[in-house]
Amino acid sequence: MLAGLFGGAVGRYTLWTLNRVATWNLDRLAEELSVKSIFSTRHDVVLGSRARADVNGALSREGVLSHEEKDWDEYFVPIPVKCIGDPAGFMSRLGPRFSATGAVAAQQLIADFPQYFTPTSGGPWRGYWTKTGTVGMFTAPSGPGRPDGFKGFYEILVDAVDKYNAGPAVLVGYSQGGLVARFLAYMY
Repeated sequence: MLAGLFGGAVGRYTLWTLNRVATWNLDRLAEELSVKSIFSTRHDVVLGSRARADVNGALSREGVLSHEEKDWDEYFVPIPVKCIGDPAGFMSRLGPRFSATGAVAAQQLIADFPQYFTPTSGGPWRGYWTKTGTVGMFTAPSGPGRPDGFKGFYEILVDAVDKYNAGPAVLVGYSQGGLVARFLAYMY
């Protein structure tokens, strides 16, 4: 704590934007979120990256969790689908971390989802959760060297903290982005 009081970083956080907030100046937003005190201490706020999880990581922009761009629009993906990704992979990789109540709630959400949402036959998101377990995400599929395919937003955030020591997430969004942030917080 003393290092934080006298000029060191107090904490490390990762900034993620949802929806059209991604068009803002994210470097400036990260700078503004860095808390300064009378002792010139600050929090270290860095931009998150989902490039490791995406089909084409070169298209991924730092600080952007949910894309709403030409040819890469996740807006119309149902919130549970974009937050969970592949349900079977999600449960096998993260299920052991849940409390007993949380695991049951996640399994129930995944089981109930298809009866309330029927995917359309057109567009890039045809593969929403179906009885065959297919997922239509812009995240990379499972395959050789990548057993953890079709990650959803929740797992991308968990990986950032666990695997890449990125620090707790700060989510910035509005409208549907705010709903996604609330759903992710509910899942946590």
